[in-house]
This record gives sequence, structure tokens and C-alpha cells, in this order.
Amino acid sequence: MKNTPALPYILLTFAALFWAGSSVVGRHVVGEVPPMAINFWRWLFAFLIVLTWTWRELYRNRTLVRRKWKYISFLALTSGVGFGALHYVALQYTTAINGALFQGLMSICILVTAFLLLGDKFGRRESIRCRAGIRRGRVYRHPGRYRCGAGADLQYRRHHSAGGI
Repeated sequence: MKNTPALPYILLTFAALFWAGSSVVGRHVVGEVPPMAINFWRWLFAFLIVLTWTWRELYRNRTLVRRKWKYISFLALTSGVGFGALHYVALQYTTAINGALFQGLMSICILVTAFLLLGDKFGRRESIRCRAGIRRGRVYRHPGRYRCGAGADLQYRRHHSAGGI
């Protein structure tokens, strides 16, 4: 299974499934579990699961991990805590599908941030994909103006509601 050409596609499918599940669960527990608690337990379980097959590599590279602990901590705080917490807070005010759709725009935000802060250049393909992703986000943000799929409109939940996903 290690050298299977289908493995990356399988893993990407699981990633999308877990991200979508995170939005659905986050929306479902609005008002019952604080957003920071959801985020903490989500990352703790993810860490423990990944640790089961990476602990040897971490142990072998423990000097590098100790040397780069500030960098690793910064990444953990900005991505894991920062984005995750904001995502769960946002799910208190919108539907799970909107949360998942905007979560999908995160790769575009990473590209643009890398360009603005680090001066990283990206090619024509990435530029086209960024524009397409932003257009797709606009389609879902403005359901009155754009139609999605087979003519269906997506609606924004304007008021906080603990019921429904």
C-alpha cells in the first residue's frame, strides 16, 4: 500500500471528509461546547492519532525539534489554534455548509499570505486556481445573485440558531 499510486487520492479524500465532518460537528454543538474546547479536543485527538506512526521519526529528530520549537509553536498557534478557533466561532453564526466552503478557500489565503509576507511567487496555474476559487466563494456568499449546481440557491443564516445544521 505504501507505493500505491492511488494512496495520495485516498488520503486527500479522507482530508476533505474530516474537514467537512469538522464543520458539521462544530455547527451541531453550537451552544453546548465552547469553540475553544472543540478546537482543543480536535487537535489533541489528531495529534495522538498521528503520533502513533510518527513518534519514531520525532524521536530520531528530537534535537531538530528542540532547536526549532519556537517555529513549530508559532505554526501551531496560528494554524491550529488561530484558524480552528475562528472557524468554530464562525460556525455559531452560519450553516455548516458555508463553514466548509470557506474552509476550502484556506489554500488561497495561504498562497496570498505567502506572497504578501514572504514574497513567494506563484505561477500561472496557481493564479488561475486562486481566481477560480475566489469566484467560487463569491457564488456561495451571494446566493441571491448567483446560482449554484442545478439552479439551487444557498442561503446565509442571518441569525444565531442552535437548531439545525
